[in-house]
Amino acid sequence: MTKTQTTRLDLYQFSAGTDPVFSRAEWNAMTSKVEAFVPSRTGRLTVASSELPADVRDQCDYACDGTDDQVQINAALLRASRPSDGFGGEGYVGVELVGPTFDVGHNGAAITMYPSTQLWGNGIGTLVRPNYATNLDKGVVELINSATANVRLSHFTIGRHNAVAFNGHGVKFIGTGSGSTYEIKSGSDQNVWVEAVNVMFAGRKGIYLGGTSGGVRGSQIYNCRAWSSSEEGIYVDGASDVHVSQCIANGGGDYPRFHIGGGNSKVADCKAFYSGNRGGSVGANGQEGALADGFNITSSRIEIQNCAAQDNGRWGFRFSGSDVLAGNLAADSNQRASGASTGGGYEVATDGVFEALHAYDRGQTASSPQVRGIVFSGTRQVYLTGRVKVPSGSSHVVGSPASNSYMRVVRDGTTLSSAG
Repeated sequence: MTKTQTTRLDLYQFSAGTDPVFSRAEWNAMTSKVEAFVPSRTGRLTVASSELPADVRDQCDYACDGTDDQVQINAALLRASRPSDGFGGEGYVGVELVGPTFDVGHNGAAITMYPSTQLWGNGIGTLVRPNYATNLDKGVVELINSATANVRLSHFTIGRHNAVAFNGHGVKFIGTGSGSTYEIKSGSDQNVWVEAVNVMFAGRKGIYLGGTSGGVRGSQIYNCRAWSSSEEGIYVDGASDVHVSQCIANGGGDYPRFHIGGGNSKVADCKAFYSGNRGGSVGANGQEGALADGFNITSSRIEIQNCAAQDNGRWGFRFSGSDVLAGNLAADSNQRASGASTGGGYEVATDGVFEALHAYDRGQTASSPQVRGIVFSGTRQVYLTGRVKVPSGSSHVVGSPASNSYMRVVRDGTTLSSAG
């Protein structure tokens, strides 16, 4: 359903005619109350929620009916895409969601992003409410095709009311590693952005970037929250040159909160907590907390800075990629899965530079404290510095780096652990 907006001046002239019923001041006061609900921004198409009053809905370009609202949202996104991309062609640049709630996916269809478009909400209170009948390997928001480049999601929530889980992934962007298909070209980088998007209780992954030949290369996930996803909170799989910053991921099942694969990735200022912290129950894979890391870093040439992992079921940080540059990391009271035989602050299973690693346990859970600080899996060539505090015993540092490494670790209350 398409709505055509009319300017305030047109309305005034139509109502006033030659013998005005209202003064200009009176008319302006009345119409401003309606216009206050609908942002007037050049280039944006507006889509109204079904819950808005009729007079406000009439001011928007599209109006939803509360069932399969992705139909109206997708029609607006299609119209907003660039003409030379072969989809839209009316000079718009994106779509704005106006109103509290948008119900999508009753018919199993996703919101689909077209090339060089943006989908805006008006903050965390703009709720996109998924209704997939089963837990599909499907995002609530996806790309229209795997070559789609230069799209952006910003400032809305994906989830249901009252902490009820929804089926599927929150955002699933899968690419072919090519940003040269459509008019605004970026070479091999598809450049997708996910900014200030809040994903609540996803039945699968919260935010999922992947694909072949570098996937959705050059993408950014910024200032997002993945709350209690049953699988990974933020998962970068096969996507290169991805930057994840200022994000939070917590809770959920026996999966890492952040799983960063691909290559040439950067993670900064993020926090993971409560992954797989089940307090005695067994995970879906039959092993309690077996995959429940705060950060699982499998990317090659990864840089990770200023991040924290707290109260996760297994490892705070697990490094198994290659050529790691890590610094200023805090592993706080992990290894929380009851009876876990593995886990701790850090597992180092790759070469790299690891500076200012801090591992400590606050002693809040006597039955499952973080008893291992830094654990070497194999003999890895490292430059490593840090401080470790464990409740008891000698597991501050487990194993040793390669002989040509340099390591200085302050073991709280005991001697310095050093190599090289």
